[in-house]
Amino acid sequence: MKLTSITSRLLALALCVAGPGLTRAQNLPPELTGDFSDTPRARPAPPPRPAPSRPTPAPAPARPTPAPELDAPPADFDPELGDVGPVAPELSDDVPPELADDTSAAEELTDPDEPTNADDTTDEGADSPVRLFMGAGIGVGTLSFSRPAEGGNQVLPTSPFAAANVDARVHLWPNENLSFELLAAYQTSLGWVVEMDPQFALPEKVNVRAQRMELSVAPVVRWTDSVSLALPVGLGFQLFTPKAHQYNLDPFAIGSALVRAEAIIKLTDTLTVRGGPELHWLGFFNKALEGEGTCCSGGAIGVQAAVQATLTETFSLALAFREVRSVVPVAARFTSTERMATARIVGEL
Repeated sequence: MKLTSITSRLLALALCVAGPGLTRAQNLPPELTGDFSDTPRARPAPPPRPAPSRPTPAPAPARPTPAPELDAPPADFDPELGDVGPVAPELSDDVPPELADDTSAAEELTDPDEPTNADDTTDEGADSPVRLFMGAGIGVGTLSFSRPAEGGNQVLPTSPFAAANVDARVHLWPNENLSFELLAAYQTSLGWVVEMDPQFALPEKVNVRAQRMELSVAPVVRWTDSVSLALPVGLGFQLFTPKAHQYNLDPFAIGSALVRAEAIIKLTDTLTVRGGPELHWLGFFNKALEGEGTCCSGGAIGVQAAVQATLTETFSLALAFREVRSVVPVAARFTSTERMATARIVGEL
């Protein structure tokens, strides 16, 4: 018994030692036997080599796509209005009264004969019923007179002087065939000095001043688009004032009623000529002239002319000349001659 048990143990031990060898002899896969000792190790894969760069070919130009063929325009197609869709047929005579009233009202508001061009706009200033002009300028003048005095006649030879002139003119309804102008003008000498030669003294220089004023209203009749006639009627004043009286040079003042006929001729759009004769009735004298025998009345005749050139829409340049000769023939004789030439800038307000 002991021998049998020993023999069986030896066989079992031999089987345990020889079992793995028998299994390898049968070439079984390691997945079944669990023995991976003889399995070769996997080598890592080499890194991929970069591909050589090649120039990218330019894209081929796109071929033009032929435009699709258009259908023929409809018979009622208007090239100026474009495709506005189907045109509504003309309304029949059976129109509801509401629509008929609206159509007649629209026709009343729209005048087919009236021009609708936006460029045909009128200037608001041209349609204004009142136009105001202001002028200011300088010039030169001369004055000479002979007047009665206590020691004999005082005589002032023709003496030149510098002068200044301001005026305001209002034109009412200038676009009508009959309009009216209101004029207020003032002239004065500047720094005028005369030399007097007394009988029993040496010559002396005296500061004097000559002034002239005019207030008038004139109806203006338009004959044609370029020719008009104005007839100013108003009052005029002439004053002579020395600053010193010890040289037997007394002041005087004369007032007159005047009337003037002026032709206004528009040569071009920017050049206008105006002028004509004027008459004065001398009816006012200061006390110095009355006391020395100058009385009653006298007369004066003169002429004036002006050329006005437009510089801008607002301003223009006016060159004017005026000459007036006055005579008082009754009792003591008084005569004077006045000339004035001025250049003025006239602006429309």
